[in-house]
Amino acid sequence: MKFLKRYGFFDENVFLFYEEDILASKLQNLGYGELSLNYIEFKHFESQSIDKALNYYKKIIRLQKSKMYYHINYNNINSIQKFIFHILNIWRRLELLIEIPIRKIIK
Repeated sequence: MKFLKRYGFFDENVFLFYEEDILASKLQNLGYGELSLNYIEFKHFESQSIDKALNYYKKIIRLQKSKMYYHINYNNINSIQKFIFHILNIWRRLELLIEIPIRKIIK
């Protein structure tokens, strides 16, 4: 807890997606390295409460917004990259208009 207070908590501008990436970016900027602990296992009950609050479309949109925020604020993408991101986000929303009804039919 002392560490998080000293170097900053999670970025409150994102929720549900990209929190770990942002935290890792902050730590890398402070000179900390990465470590992989391959022997650790845990069970993650994905989307137990979020599925009740957000439908699939809203989760994907939130993912896209968090991704854009991360790349703009932590990867310093340039204007051309931002433009491409915006185009891809529009494309993804259009895809969802087709994908979501198909998912409902398949269920």
